[in-house]
Amino acid sequence: MITIWHHYLGEQKVSFDNLVTEFNSTIGADSGITVKAFSMDNTGDIHTRLLASANREPGSSDFPEIATAYPSTAYTLYNMGKLIPLDKYMTKDELDEYIPSYIEEGRITEDSGCVIFPIAKSTETLYINYTFYKQFLDEYNKANPSKKLNEDMLETFEGIRETAAAYFEWTDAKTPDIPNDGKALYGCDAASNFAIVSYKQLGSDFFVVNSDSTGEIDLNNPAMKTVWDSYFAPMVKGHFGAYSFYRSEDTQTGDLLMYVGSSAGAGFFPKTVTFPDNTKYDVELKVMPYPSFENGKKIAVQQGAGAIISKSTPEKEYASVVFLKWLTEPERNIDFVLRTGYLPAKNKAIEILRQKLPEYRSAGDINENVVKVLECTLEMMDTHEFYTYKPFKASDDIRYSFEDK
Repeated sequence: MITIWHHYLGEQKVSFDNLVTEFNSTIGADSGITVKAFSMDNTGDIHTRLLASANREPGSSDFPEIATAYPSTAYTLYNMGKLIPLDKYMTKDELDEYIPSYIEEGRITEDSGCVIFPIAKSTETLYINYTFYKQFLDEYNKANPSKKLNEDMLETFEGIRETAAAYFEWTDAKTPDIPNDGKALYGCDAASNFAIVSYKQLGSDFFVVNSDSTGEIDLNNPAMKTVWDSYFAPMVKGHFGAYSFYRSEDTQTGDLLMYVGSSAGAGFFPKTVTFPDNTKYDVELKVMPYPSFENGKKIAVQQGAGAIISKSTPEKEYASVVFLKWLTEPERNIDFVLRTGYLPAKNKAIEILRQKLPEYRSAGDINENVVKVLECTLEMMDTHEFYTYKPFKASDDIRYSFEDK
């Protein structure tokens, strides 16, 4: 038996668990392989438990054969000697079937080989409560014919900032007896993602990595002023907002009209907005590609936990690879991503998804918001470069300290 710890919740967990059951009753049964899956609360919980297990802390569980993990976790565990590279059991031709940037992300050091198996990946898109946004746009443009706004402005961060300032003024004017009570238009789920990708769009690197694998944020780079002016300054002014744990929750309460968030969160965009007085309104989602700066490149984050395989016995290592290869076969991987908003792992799966997405949509059993996000992310694969940084010592600690501050 092999165990897998994963971070999937809700519909994602149901879909993944169904796949595990299918494997156990088919290929697994024929091969003498049984997979037992355990869902953790989130990737942070898995990270903590994996390190506790690797360090053999009192009360920790046995280290699993497979776990979903981000590169920073894989980096730490690899340096502890806990992981095997996929190259040990997969040929170059087999690895070449996967999207190249996914495999490259798994090569966490120059000599590690690929230690992160790509199950599925996500990026970030712009989610818009189009019902409320269109109402604002129509009313604002009618009242301000000399300085009209348009949807194309949402393609750039400069345009979003200008639109947010106008929205704040427009909502503030609705209560003339209460000054400065305008509302925020926009938010983003991960401020650190915004900063990291902004640097890259502007031709720089957010982190400076030293020869001893330590690193730091390049605070003196001119890109930092752009990051400040484009996100933190509007936050201070109340033009941008972040009130709940996720921006989808802020959209559900009407506190925001749009946000940048993970494509894997497609199923969490609200279909109704509920105000404090319990008034409810049905809303339509519009999805747009990740914005860029007017003088920047079209770059968006590549993210999403992959699967790591622990160093154990040859039999268990081989069985783990058999399961993961089965899991990422195109049609099976597509079934998973259609219910989650992730992008599939193989080149062939992307090709099939492009061809058959209208067919999948017409079948009617797929969340319409997930389909909209997939359409957008497939478009972005043609227009954007997907980027992720290589992990280094304490890279997550540095990243999250920036996010918290």
